Amino acid sequence: MLDQIVKVVREGQTRRALIERVADTLTSYFVPVITLLALSTLIIWLTLGLSGVLPENFIDTDLGGWPLWSLQFAIAVFVIACPCGIGLAAPTALFVGGGLAAQHGILAKGGGEAIQEASGLDCIVFDKTGTLTQGGEPAITDHEYLTRDDARAADEKTILGVLKKLEESSSHPIAKAAVSFCESREARDVGTRRIEEIAGKGMKGSFTTETLEGQFVEVLGIPSEVAETLYSWKTQGKSIALVAAGIVPDTKFPLAEIRSMSAISNIFAASDPLRLEASAVIKTL
Repeated sequence: MLDQIVKVVREGQTRRALIERVADTLTSYFVPVITLLALSTLIIWLTLGLSGVLPENFIDTDLGGWPLWSLQFAIAVFVIACPCGIGLAAPTALFVGGGLAAQHGILAKGGGEAIQEASGLDCIVFDKTGTLTQGGEPAITDHEYLTRDDARAADEKTILGVLKKLEESSSHPIAKAAVSFCESREARDVGTRRIEEIAGKGMKGSFTTETLEGQFVEVLGIPSEVAETLYSWKTQGKSIALVAAGIVPDTKFPLAEIRSMSAISNIFAASDPLRLEASAVIKTL
């Protein structure tokens, strides 16, 4: 984790914006051209002075004569026309901007390029948990147990016991909230046979009396009334968790048959308090 943080910080400091690269390209051509102009100015004025074309009273100092007098024009051309400002303006602006962002706890992943691209954004997508919300201790705020009449239905305390065992194996904030909820509802203790995390879907496990599968929503289907409840919770900014469960006589049953024996048994909504500054940040943006 620390290595990743160091890598992001280094990348933010070294990755250059497009405007910096353009400025460096222009500077690589400008400097030789301006140097040539300054030398040409020196040679022209020096030639005019030494050849007698210019009167002696043009020299306003007794030191150096025509060479020093001509050199002043060359220096003036070099100082005024040299593109140092082009080469320094962009990195200086990005350096100052990155420093100000760091003072407010903001690190631009991608460095100067990210900062430049951000200036043209018209839409920003935030992660919710831990970004707009405090993310420390989310809690289950809503819960429904969907009763079933068939013999394969498990009672609520058994389902909560299975859920508790599953979520104890996960470090996700919502998993911790589910564990706390199950403990508060006196979930039944169940024996664990196997627990597996399915990326992007949820947890799957086998227990001594139950088999519970994660969010195979497409296979199991969600009743319309349940979908309406879930939509209502989502519009309130809450995170949704579903539990599908059913009693299977033998764990060696084919997966398709196990799924046919399972159904959505519990639905949960978890939320945690918004950060105090979240509303102000969004309004400002």
